[in-house]
Amino acid sequence: MSCSRGPLAIQELPPNAALGAFSVSEDGTRVAYAWKGDIYWVSTDGASAPFRLTQTRAAENAPAFSPDGGRLAFTRGGEIFVQDLKTGAVAQLNEASGGAAGAFQWSPDGARVLYAASTPGVRTQVLPNYSGRFVTARNFVRTVAGDEPAPSTLYTVAAGGGKPVKLGEGVGADWSPDGKEVLARVVTQDRKKATYRIYDAATGKARTLHEYTDERWVAQSFAMWSPDGKWVAFTKDAGGFIHLHRVAAA
Repeated sequence: MSCSRGPLAIQELPPNAALGAFSVSEDGTRVAYAWKGDIYWVSTDGASAPFRLTQTRAAENAPAFSPDGGRLAFTRGGEIFVQDLKTGAVAQLNEASGGAAGAFQWSPDGARVLYAASTPGVRTQVLPNYSGRFVTARNFVRTVAGDEPAPSTLYTVAAGGGKPVKLGEGVGADWSPDGKEVLARVVTQDRKKATYRIYDAATGKARTLHEYTDERWVAQSFAMWSPDGKWVAFTKDAGGFIHLHRVAAA
């Protein structure tokens, strides 16, 4: 269905309801989306019917086109998969047993994927299964009220698969424009100290860019690279107000 109002034209693409996360290819010709636990893509001109990429019992989500639009990454059960849209080949990038993957990002050149994984808890509980002829049981990780939040650890991995490189803790991670480094913010558990770190994406080696403390707590802040990668802009609370700062990245 399409409608127009003056110079503005809006075209509605399928599905008509229950749409999950979606991603638009860099050239703007395709949209990938999650719908009812599977991944689809459709051309943005609406000329063809959606193409179903996955059909599994487990639910897939968070589709993301590679920078060149030739591959699509998505999550399933805390694991990240990359599918080549030309050949159909699928690569698995991580194991959920080592920490379920959350948000992820393609590197600017599409060679690697950056993702955050929550460290599994240490408390386990037995879960009986009474559905079969015999009762079976398995252990699963269980958190309870009062547990400290699980730290988020950053990793990078080759988009074709391989051993992930552990970077370290961090939130708000962002690739450098050249795809060689990752900027992230690390906050202590008591929220009195925040550190901006730059990680080498290939080795995991870290260096401190800037850190600051507050005897009450450090406020939420944001950081990003300059387009040429030579400096980083970030916000910081001082005197009850949020201020914008700039620091050389090298």
